[in-house]
Amino acid sequence: MREAVRVYQSLGATVHEVSLPHSKYAVATYYIIAPCEASSNLARYDGVHYGYRTDEKQMVAELEAERKSLEKAADNVGLGNSTTR
Repeated sequence: MREAVRVYQSLGATVHEVSLPHSKYAVATYYIIAPCEASSNLARYDGVHYGYRTDEKQMVAELEAERKSLEKAADNVGLGNSTTR
């Protein structure tokens, strides 16, 4: 640490000694704040807090079209020619 201070001073930096009387609480405070900050930052991306909105009628129409397509594809699977006539 002292070597780093000497390097900074040689480059023109001014170094002042400070007192940090509450530094013993730093790690505990970090472990409280970090998950809260991460949760807060990620909440805006989850699509639940702000809610994803879609056109319900369009979504229902798309799902119905997909269902019909799947039914049509499944109708002829595994059946012989006489069954599918």
